[in-house]
Amino acid sequence: MSVAFLLSLSGCGESSGPKPTVTWEGTVSSAATGAPISGAAVEVVDGSGFVGITKASGTTDAQGHYTLSHQGCFPNPYLEASASGYLGDDKPIACRAGTVSVDIALTPSP
Repeated sequence: MSVAFLLSLSGCGESSGPKPTVTWEGTVSSAATGAPISGAAVEVVDGSGFVGITKASGTTDAQGHYTLSHQGCFPNPYLEASASGYLGDDKPIACRAGTVSVDIALTPSP
């Protein structure tokens, strides 16, 4: 196990005891126009296994904004976003106590 991995987990209470809340928030927008995408599906996934495990999910509001929360950190987190008329996308994200801001732009489907 790498030192960086251990340090990233130690800041999020992965030892015994209560686990802090991790909150991810941001905006899903169109890569073509920059306009927010309302109703986009957003998931935070634990990518440490062969198949990712969804840890938090929701949809964006009318302004393309989402907020997702989870108790405690996990290895290899990433954000997945998809919406009708757009290609889905994902990106690696931080997992630490407090709020992490993550915006993602989706490319329109051909």
